[in-house]
Amino acid sequence: MHVYNYWQKYQSTPKIEISLLIFIPYAGKVVMNNITKKSKKSTSIDIIFKLATCYNVHNVNTFLNMKRSTFIIQWILYTVLILSLYGCIEFSNTYNVIAPGPWRGTLDLRSQTLITFSEEDASEKLAPDEFDFDKTPSGVLPFNFNVEYSSEDSIIITLINGEEIITVQDYKYTPDVLGEKDSLVIDFPIYDSHIEALLQEGIMQGYWVVHYRNNYKIPFKAKLGEDFRFFSIHEKPAHNISGRWEVHFEEEDGNKFPAIGDFVQKGNQLTGTFETETGDYRFLEGTVENDRFYLSTFDGAHAYLFEGKIIEKDSIIGSFYSGKHYRSTWYASLNSEAKLTDPESLSRAATDYPVNYSATTIDGKHISFNNPPYSDKVKVVQIMGTWCPNCYDETRFLKQWKKDNPNLPVEIVSLAFENYNYPESIKQIRTYRDRMAIPWPIIYGGNRNHTTPTQLNFIDKIVSYPTLVIFNKENYIEKVHTGFYGPATSQYEKFVHNFDQTIRSLIGN
Repeated sequence: MHVYNYWQKYQSTPKIEISLLIFIPYAGKVVMNNITKKSKKSTSIDIIFKLATCYNVHNVNTFLNMKRSTFIIQWILYTVLILSLYGCIEFSNTYNVIAPGPWRGTLDLRSQTLITFSEEDASEKLAPDEFDFDKTPSGVLPFNFNVEYSSEDSIIITLINGEEIITVQDYKYTPDVLGEKDSLVIDFPIYDSHIEALLQEGIMQGYWVVHYRNNYKIPFKAKLGEDFRFFSIHEKPAHNISGRWEVHFEEEDGNKFPAIGDFVQKGNQLTGTFETETGDYRFLEGTVENDRFYLSTFDGAHAYLFEGKIIEKDSIIGSFYSGKHYRSTWYASLNSEAKLTDPESLSRAATDYPVNYSATTIDGKHISFNNPPYSDKVKVVQIMGTWCPNCYDETRFLKQWKKDNPNLPVEIVSLAFENYNYPESIKQIRTYRDRMAIPWPIIYGGNRNHTTPTQLNFIDKIVSYPTLVIFNKENYIEKVHTGFYGPATSQYEKFVHNFDQTIRSLIGN
């Protein structure tokens, strides 16, 4: 019913009842939503007390007892009253974006068929609409993040995965003018993805969106004030699974590949990673509960979830989810001597002759190994992609090594294979370069799904991103290193040492 008709129908009703019926509930909702959003201390009793003491209104009927006037004037008067009452309240612990403190986020991967270990396990699965913040059902990836204020109107978001802290400063906050649900977009420009969510009363709800995948988004939720990852209440672990594990993954199509699990367990807390022949799954964090264990990581690029069961103290099995597009099962046995194929034997030089490599950078500059500044220097070519977290880790390592050795005659070039075609890839590469402050040239190699031999005619194949190719001063290929074991692995320090020794031997130091 139109508001004015509502007024005409009930014009014999006392003014205060009509006006309260029409306007006060709506205005009061706006006030209450803004109060609860801006102050963590104000309760309903506090607000009523403040309103009463501010105006000392004992008899609202008397205060508003006036001769009949038009409905519009009555509406305006009540609007002014409510807004003035609202303006007289003093808030404590106010914030202009979102509430600071620890948040617990979740990504719901249950659009896939869940992998179960037995019929008993299957009965424990929860339907997607039975979500419980106090525990993590199977197929739901939890991660932790923290919100801090760098200034009155700016926040810093930090993702937490074990020892890894990722700082995120790219976001867009849009307050709702009616005080109901604000919106927040957390952007990961280096990885071409973002989180979009609505906020209300310490809850976020929305999606994680990956732009380079077609129609790819995963349901996201987060709750303020929760600092646990998988479970708030713990069970005594059946065994301690710390150590080095020989792992065998099996994908849905039957393809199998080896890996190494490297875990550290302290009480219920579990950290570690999986190393494969093409890299590692970065920093994983989780828990051991009775004979079950869980690990997860979310870095803006990849969403990894591992769920496992302890069979014996030296035997475990599990499942692995990567986003909503990939899953596999795996089994492992404790083996301190477990090894993978030498990463320098997976790809090889395609020629025994010097390589006169030349190309055009993303800035339109032509480079050639036969011309300065590359001639008579050691060259390192990094085959990578901006979408690849292991490439990100390797780029950080190369930056730091170059910074620590500025006077050594070594030049670095990155060759990027992307998810888009030109020119979208050029834009993404430039964003990546600028955000990471990469000081060396980057060349666009093409779409990573359509690599042709002519683009990489100096090695026989690309097994993995990243791949490092090291050239000596005469442009001969000395080493091809496939993959990258980053700082989450026990192999990282070994790689750093071997790389430095290789470069120095080629220089003659």
